[in-house]
Amino acid sequence: MITDNKKILATLKLAVSEVLDKKRRLEQYAVVWRDNHLVIIENNDKKIAGRSLSE
Repeated sequence: MITDNKKILATLKLAVSEVLDKKRRLEQYAVVWRDNHLVIIENNDKKIAGRSLSE
């Protein structure tokens, strides 16, 4: 059971990583949950910036 959970977690991490990389290449933003808040991650070549939705 534990190995199954580790495989599932690894697969989910890989899928999310691939989607975020695709969004970065397409110069799209992403909305993620970080520190109990929704955060917009904007695509910048020099820096990945996070901005709260409440701003």
